[in-house]
Amino acid sequence: MLATHDEYRKRGLASQLLKWGSENAEAKGVECYLDSAAEAKSLYEKHGYVQQVYQDEKALAVPMLRPKTKMSEDVVSKGEKSA
Repeated sequence: MLATHDEYRKRGLASQLLKWGSENAEAKGVECYLDSAAEAKSLYEKHGYVQQVYQDEKALAVPMLRPKTKMSEDVVSKGEKSA
């Protein structure tokens, strides 16, 4: 769970945590999924997350996915070759 206290918002803290998580996901060759609050959707989009299609119009969260990138796939392939 990622949340920023109201008094500390707009200081780049959530972006730093997302960058760290994204870099780790890249290194491991995995995609990331999260449920975003509607007001935080743009933050996640800046970090490569894409809103997923969902059917429940009453849902409070916005499902988002950050797909594996070509770079993360190359990292995994190199790791498999050296194993």
